[in-house]
Amino acid sequence: MDVMDQETDATVVPTSYTRWRVRPDPSAIAEAAAILSTCERPLVIVGDGIAACDAQDELAAVAELLGAPVQSGYASEVNIRSDHPLNAGSFPRTTYDAATTIANILGKHDVVLAAGTPFFRLAFPKPGGMDMGSAKIIQIDIDPGEIGKNIPGALGIQADLKAALGELADLLRTSRPKGADERVKAIGEAARKKREDALAADRKSWDGVPISPARLMSEIAAVLPPDAAVFEEAISNSLTLGRYITPQVGRYFRARGGGIGPGMPGTVGLQLAMPERKVVGIVSDGASMYSITALWTAAHHKIPAVFVVCDNSSYQILKQNVLDYLGPKGAGRKFVAMDLADPPLRFDKLAEAMGVHGERVEKPEQIRPALERALSLGAPALVDVRIAETVRR
Repeated sequence: MDVMDQETDATVVPTSYTRWRVRPDPSAIAEAAAILSTCERPLVIVGDGIAACDAQDELAAVAELLGAPVQSGYASEVNIRSDHPLNAGSFPRTTYDAATTIANILGKHDVVLAAGTPFFRLAFPKPGGMDMGSAKIIQIDIDPGEIGKNIPGALGIQADLKAALGELADLLRTSRPKGADERVKAIGEAARKKREDALAADRKSWDGVPISPARLMSEIAAVLPPDAAVFEEAISNSLTLGRYITPQVGRYFRARGGGIGPGMPGTVGLQLAMPERKVVGIVSDGASMYSITALWTAAHHKIPAVFVVCDNSSYQILKQNVLDYLGPKGAGRKFVAMDLADPPLRFDKLAEAMGVHGERVEKPEQIRPALERALSLGAPALVDVRIAETVRR
């Protein structure tokens, strides 16, 4: 038990790093370009391999040359700008019929380029694997374990994504598929209309009490300094947040996976990593309870992070997962032990008890002044915002 008190003569050596960026086989990239140059209905699927290889620009170039929508698989990084006209959002991962939904999407395409993504990773996978229809598959990844693991028969290329997509773009510039410009225009127009419809729907509850999640996210976007960094664990409200802020590479972070709770300590860590920036953590109430002690750490070490708690008094993501899992069978089912309302949690008082400035917001007009005060303090602060629940109890 006293091992930590013992002495040793071990030599400490510097850490060494593997040079893992592997250039692609030129003939494989040429084969991929030949397939893509004749496509009529291409689709690009991306994952965090894009961010790991710093390949966002190369990815966008390939998608634009193809006239292909870009959908995200299992991912948490900024792999394509949220406001890019070809960004078609994320595939479903937790719905009971996610495999069927994805198969229906894939069935509309003649060529699928999967770049740096698990292909596919679902919460409720369909026995027998994914039906890819008649689409030709090209899979590029730095991780050889992902290539061909779930979808056999693909043209698999192990390579650094930045190099592979850059070389693929160079070839496609001289053999661009027909109709690419028209597809870019049509996809962009559809994305624009979808966003406008969503924003219009948001306005219907703009002044509601409890506060609409969209109103909160809009107010956060309005007060964030241009160079601010964000750690986001808004969970069930993440998509809403994405309508109002544009995640920036290197300044927007979140956790990948089905676990919850990294938002509070992640915000503290991000502020330590970027002391020159304002850092804001946008976190859900249920997830915050897993690591609420991060507030004391922020106070003790005088770490001036700002926490915004999306407080709907429930584990809303778990409710949504239950409905997704049960599907139509879930109609009328009660949720068990998924509410945080008896007694209610007061995050403003929890913050104050641990030495952090805390403020409670219950009306829309209170949001911006509270956020501005928190950002101006130069000390850790928390704003507890009472928002409406969007999943039935």
